[in-house]
Amino acid sequence: MGKLENKIGDLLKSSAVVFVGLVFGKALGLLGEALIVRSLPPETYGSLALAYTITLLCGRIGNFGLQDGVTRLMSAETERSDKLRILQHGFVLAVFSGVLLGAGLLMTRELIATFVDDSLVSSYLVVFAPLVLLLIVRGIVFNALRAEERSLAAVLSRDIFGRLIPFAFLGSALYLGMPTNAAIGYWIGLPLLITVSALFFLRDQYPVSDIVTFRPRKEILGRLGRFSLPLAMSTYIFTFLSYFDILMIGYFLESSQVGFYRAIQPLQQISTLLMTAFTFLFLPTATQYYEEGDISGLGSFYSVSTKWLIIGTLPIVLVFSLFAEDVVRTLFGVAYLPAAPALAVLVAGQSFRAMVGLDGDIVKAMDRTEIELGSALAGLVVNVALNLYLIPRYGITGAAFATVVGYVVYNVVEVAIIYRLLGIHPFAFNNFKPAVVTVVFAVGVRYVTRGNEYSLLALCGIGALFGLVALISTVGTKSLDSTDRELLDRVAERTGIDLEPVQRFM
Repeated sequence: MGKLENKIGDLLKSSAVVFVGLVFGKALGLLGEALIVRSLPPETYGSLALAYTITLLCGRIGNFGLQDGVTRLMSAETERSDKLRILQHGFVLAVFSGVLLGAGLLMTRELIATFVDDSLVSSYLVVFAPLVLLLIVRGIVFNALRAEERSLAAVLSRDIFGRLIPFAFLGSALYLGMPTNAAIGYWIGLPLLITVSALFFLRDQYPVSDIVTFRPRKEILGRLGRFSLPLAMSTYIFTFLSYFDILMIGYFLESSQVGFYRAIQPLQQISTLLMTAFTFLFLPTATQYYEEGDISGLGSFYSVSTKWLIIGTLPIVLVFSLFAEDVVRTLFGVAYLPAAPALAVLVAGQSFRAMVGLDGDIVKAMDRTEIELGSALAGLVVNVALNLYLIPRYGITGAAFATVVGYVVYNVVEVAIIYRLLGIHPFAFNNFKPAVVTVVFAVGVRYVTRGNEYSLLALCGIGALFGLVALISTVGTKSLDSTDRELLDRVAERTGIDLEPVQRFM
């Protein structure tokens, strides 16, 4: 069996572990967010969520691209001592930037509250300021697990321990009638528990004492900085792509509109859930292909992984976009139904990111992070212009459309540059044939059942139906080739699952 099939088998095995953890973690996270939303009126939730979003913005800015820099540079090293030095210097830079940005947030909180015309934001920013440091440090230590390709440890730290304990606190505080404190404690507890858990799993190879006690070396700081700085710029741009709409909604509209949009904003991650699972191992593997000069193998790896991203993502996207009102009503209550059109636009538009695959990781594997910067900048310019024009006219639905178009521009530019430099792309006819069949079927179902209201359980059943149609249409449209069959053999070999009936069918 060839190297490509081995690598894709490794990717799917890792992605299966990460995906199961992601589903559990995201489901628990979504339930936590839903409980917070249901416990607070839109106005109060809007003020609290605006302060939290600004804090997340500072955490992303203070990251300086370090977490991806640590992943890439650790993946390229073979000796433990060299990997440790990368981790040490990433950690010290993270602490420095976290303290600096947290202090800056405290000093400018009144100015920020004036900008968004919400005095409560200033008070909440005082409480959230330590979160900036936690967010940046969490990114470093978690991505060290990623560089080590420790999928199970990553799942346990991020999606199990990092979710269960904060969720338990949230439930207890809500039971005691403290919804605002519950939300604050929950949001701060997430990065704190992930950081502690990741350090625990790293202790055998990289003890905490080794990470924090060392003498910084100028050449390693410079190497990490040179790689991470272009990523930092693109991270800033992605940050504004993700959060600029919230800030502009806070500026142009009332706090309740911030609450509506912030409530549904986490749901757009549904479109990229499987991408997050794939990317855990995709970047290290793509880096190995590129470093060995196997561009043909990299192209095949890119295209095949994109096909399964589309097939796995599409059923979820169709449920959340075609049945947006039912999703909002069942999760957040009738009071948040005005957010349903924005949810449909966000989820449907963000699915384009799955269709072009992990183009950002290809660029990082090439060590050409300036491509990421330029592509993201193009997307940001479009996003900002559309937000300023659409939000005053169309409210939060306009903000959702601006975000989607910004991401589309970014992905199109980046894929075009990758093709120009390497001659590879994620597109293949077999990738889209089953997608067309599934979309037509889903639209037909929605048309026939229009006017009906569905429970959460019914929505899950509809999603499962769409998933079954996607799989059947993949076979029915003859969208599988020899690589897919060899891939299935590899999955069966590595997981020990008897897939003989499926293999015979294929």
